[in-house]
Amino acid sequence: MQVIFNGFDPEDYTHLSKEPLFPKDGILRILYTGTIYRGKQDPSPLFEAIHNLRRDKGLTPDKLRVVFAGSPANAQNLAKAYGVEDFCEYLGLIPRNDALRAQRDANALLFLEFEAPGVEGILTGKLFEYLYANKFILAVGVSEKTPAGNLIVSTARGAAVGKDVTKIQSILKEWLTVGAPCFTDAPKSTLCGFPDTSKRKKCWSASSTKAGKHEQPNPS
Repeated sequence: MQVIFNGFDPEDYTHLSKEPLFPKDGILRILYTGTIYRGKQDPSPLFEAIHNLRRDKGLTPDKLRVVFAGSPANAQNLAKAYGVEDFCEYLGLIPRNDALRAQRDANALLFLEFEAPGVEGILTGKLFEYLYANKFILAVGVSEKTPAGNLIVSTARGAAVGKDVTKIQSILKEWLTVGAPCFTDAPKSTLCGFPDTSKRKKCWSASSTKAGKHEQPNPS
């Protein structure tokens, strides 16, 4: 038996406009694209981390935004419940090309685990798009033991933080200081259909930080 994974079509990226989708305003943007399924996917740990950073560190929306492109379900109500609705932007349904541009131009990408019986082991097409976008993937609700978490961590493309608010806060604080990492090479995984490369380079997206070689943020 052979397993045929979801994936992406590289040709979808060849005709994207080079015009940045987001303004260069120094705001750290974490992007989620697609549908959020109520009761199955939960961004609450991220909202709680932002709430804590606002309370303890004076974080303001001119430094950080969570951007949703697609159908966010009850994300807006959850953000209000944590008092961080002003940190969120909702683009609504946008053309696929613009969604891919948003993934390309965001500082980091939010991936939410789908929590329901019988769906264990599914690797969504969105995850492969995220990997191809070469931005750090913040996987909330995802453990390193799940297929999605294992893929993200094994390709060194992000952190599977589960629902650990403290880990999320640590990552956000690091990003707000030195910028969120992006990557200039293909993920090291033949599973993804990418070449098995060993060369690792990173660039940093914060407006206050020049491109350079840095260590990834420690999620612990």
